[in-house]
Amino acid sequence: MDIYDMLKMWLFLQEKGHAATLPDAEFDNQIAIFFAEAEPGSLFFEHAGLFAALRLHHLVTTLSSLQAVEKDGLIPREIIRALMVDQWKTTLANEENPTAVNTVSLDDFCVNALRFGRLIENMPKCWRWTGFNNGVDIILNLSHGNLTMKRNCLSQSTPYSINLKTERMIHYRVIVSDGSGACIFDSAKQSVSLRLDEV
Repeated sequence: MDIYDMLKMWLFLQEKGHAATLPDAEFDNQIAIFFAEAEPGSLFFEHAGLFAALRLHHLVTTLSSLQAVEKDGLIPREIIRALMVDQWKTTLANEENPTAVNTVSLDDFCVNALRFGRLIENMPKCWRWTGFNNGVDIILNLSHGNLTMKRNCLSQSTPYSINLKTERMIHYRVIVSDGSGACIFDSAKQSVSLRLDEV
């Protein structure tokens, strides 16, 4: 949602540049009014090139983000419905044939992989991202310069984890950047098979 929210703010400031100097509460009020008064979908089509760069299907992995996107009226409801149908088909495919995703081409991975970022200021650090990520809850742990990944199923609360298949193939890529944004490590696309609660 962060990139989507930034895009919303940018669209608003293109039309109402003076709002940048408003106090936070008034800014939030003005941006809400702006999107409420806009013709549904008009800004989406006017700025289609920008929206094409978003991975729209990643905006609907939690109920709260889905409701926020629907409330904004920025993305046409037909497109949101199509996203939901695609997400549901992906979920069904993962449940009915979990080995279908054991191999993923680099092109498919680059287009469809969920992207997450984390600013690490101190170690050790343990985190996970919320949302329904096809029912697979991953916990990352960074300690002494080592990053481990755990498929969390039974050891901690998992509100979105409905997938308790014995084994799941996880495809990932880790990119580490320094404080200036320069890439200092890129694992390239990797794959690992994780069992329930396996690290």
